[in-house]
Amino acid sequence: MLDKFMKHTVIPEDKNLCWIWQGVKDRDGYGVLNATRAPRFAYSQFIGVIPNGMFVCHSCDNRACVNPQHLWLGTPAQNSRDRDLKGRGKYKLPTIKYGKDNPKTKLTENQVREIRHLREEGLSYYRLAKIYPVTIQTIRSICLHEIWKWVK
Repeated sequence: MLDKFMKHTVIPEDKNLCWIWQGVKDRDGYGVLNATRAPRFAYSQFIGVIPNGMFVCHSCDNRACVNPQHLWLGTPAQNSRDRDLKGRGKYKLPTIKYGKDNPKTKLTENQVREIRHLREEGLSYYRLAKIYPVTIQTIRSICLHEIWKWVK
């Protein structure tokens, strides 16, 4: 069966690149070899046993790739998270914007510096929250460097 696998696989000169499956593919675009997905076959042949319930995932995100160096085992949850992080899922994770890049931000980096300085001077969280347009909890988190961490 390994001969059949190799016959349908194009391996580039640089073996670190994707090995492309040229045989039959399923409706999801994964290679199929005797009712087994080609990446699973590659993993089991070149790396080892695939425990029950584990998925063979791609670090390269190329469904046609069967390079064992690009394959890793993951739980269904890890596989879903990897898919979502790569933007292929039904639900795309939002890009997190911080500080001035976040349109909902109420403070500038200079204001964050001022808040920290005034706190060091002795102003209470309560008083700072009266001066700046944020909650006491936000003031506390700023002063403890839990948020706006990059502002020195």
